[in-house]
Amino acid sequence: MQRYRQTLEEILAVLSEVQTSWMDEHSAAVIDAINAIPEKHSYSQDDIAAILDLHFEAGLTAIRLFLGLSKDEFSIALNTALG
Repeated sequence: MQRYRQTLEEILAVLSEVQTSWMDEHSAAVIDAINAIPEKHSYSQDDIAAILDLHFEAGLTAIRLFLGLSKDEFSIALNTALG
């Protein structure tokens, strides 16, 4: 089998806009979780607990976003930290 390398121009020529709504129940919950975080100069473990108590899965996603970690990276770091 011979490989075919597409050029950037070929790829761009066939791209089209995808009509979709990105907002789902989880994303709305994440936005609510982020908006519920009070502005402070520093945060404690109690603040993290409050984020997770509001909506656990959305809170985890919000924390991942603040840390700039993918879901996989966050899972590995959390498992390492918790043992």
